[in-house]
Amino acid sequence: MKFKKGTSGNPTGRPPGIPDRRTELRRKLEDRSGELLDTAIEQALEGDSGLMRALLGRVIAPAKPETLPASFTLPHGSLTEQAQAVMVAIASGQLPTSTGSELLSAMAQVAKIREADELESRIERLESAQNDS
Repeated sequence: MKFKKGTSGNPTGRPPGIPDRRTELRRKLEDRSGELLDTAIEQALEGDSGLMRALLGRVIAPAKPETLPASFTLPHGSLTEQAQAVMVAIASGQLPTSTGSELLSAMAQVAKIREADELESRIERLESAQNDS
């Protein structure tokens, strides 16, 4: 069902021209943002740990884990065997968990690509066999 042009889906809703409450609150906060920030900074410096955490969380970006290069050779064999080797390397501490996770994700993408290639090949063979009949 399409809406009729010029007809409200909620005729008893907010009348035109009345601003949204959130917009009005945001405007009021923006008007006094300098005062609010100064007060928050003062309270944080006086020991309010919640405000301190909130303010510092806005100023300092959260630290991201650093991925260091790791020397690791995947064994020849199936993707399953390679994934098992990655899991063993993570468990033994040879590979960081983040690096191992990235490797496993990449291997999963390779598996999906391989599956798509195999499906395409099977479809082509089936279509060829059908056309030959």
